[in-house]
Amino acid sequence: MKKISVFLVALCVLIGSQPISILAEEQVVESNWSSILKELEPSDKTTEELLREAPDYSGEPTFNPQLQAFIDKLKENSNAETVQNIYSHTFVFERMTPDLTSEEIEALNSVRELCFFIQTNNEGIEGKTQSNWVEMIESSDHLASSDPDFYELISQVALNNGMALEAYVYNNFIQEGPIITMTVNQYLEKAVPFAEYQYNLETQEVTQTNRPDIALTPYNFSILYGIEVENNYPYQAIPSSFEIPVLRNSPQNQNTPSADEESDLADEEDDFTPEKAFKAIMDKEGYNPEDIKMEMNEYIETEDSYLIVLSSVSLKKNGGSGTVAKYMVDRELNVTMQ
Repeated sequence: MKKISVFLVALCVLIGSQPISILAEEQVVESNWSSILKELEPSDKTTEELLREAPDYSGEPTFNPQLQAFIDKLKENSNAETVQNIYSHTFVFERMTPDLTSEEIEALNSVRELCFFIQTNNEGIEGKTQSNWVEMIESSDHLASSDPDFYELISQVALNNGMALEAYVYNNFIQEGPIITMTVNQYLEKAVPFAEYQYNLETQEVTQTNRPDIALTPYNFSILYGIEVENNYPYQAIPSSFEIPVLRNSPQNQNTPSADEESDLADEEDDFTPEKAFKAIMDKEGYNPEDIKMEMNEYIETEDSYLIVLSSVSLKKNGGSGTVAKYMVDRELNVTMQ
């Protein structure tokens, strides 16, 4: 059984080129919102004022009613978690409804602008809404360009859980045969994921890790918004032989090195190993070795350091993701919690 993991944002930076999307129509929409987002500045209006002046699409008979439902939900509840969810749902809605008119797309971007202004009010002057949202959109676009199958896989997961790649961070990918496990974070700096999902390459089904027997269905907008949204997403088949990028680049898929190359590699590797980095963390933090294990490791070449993610055996037994924290350990075995 092979376990490989990779952080998505780092992957996108390494293998991305110009950020574009798979579908030409989708590319125009995402590029448009990305450009708008980068130019936005926090509003000097209160959230109450913003909501009073919010667009009203109820008088537009040709508009999809979900557009007004987004506005109505923001007026009902505008706390940070709700706003983040609504912002995410705008992208899920867009994918499910590929035949939106240019006027409806403009209205959808207006909803996103309202989410941005409210969220910056929620976070205050120290908030990172703009930088976080921009970074996640750029990561999404890079992945769409550089690895369409991987992008499609995550998009299918997002269609089921409502957590769009433009609004949430997918990372800690682990592949065991046809099963690909991933965690979801709300913001890039959060160390502990709050959701974990699995994608089955053989059945093309999405499940929650703690309920692998129940396949998820496309996100049901009627539960939160009272509006039925038909899912017309143009699914792309993902090959059953698909492997996450790090697994594709693993040693068993590379040319066998010569004896001289093996010797050179051995010299380069010396004694700085993930196991030694893990031991440095355990020695510093005093974790129980019977409970805390190394979930994944990734060598960060620019830092000459290992990124180590720890998990708890006991937490996993209780049905959680088990992730405890992540650390950076350099060659001198200096340990820094991330």
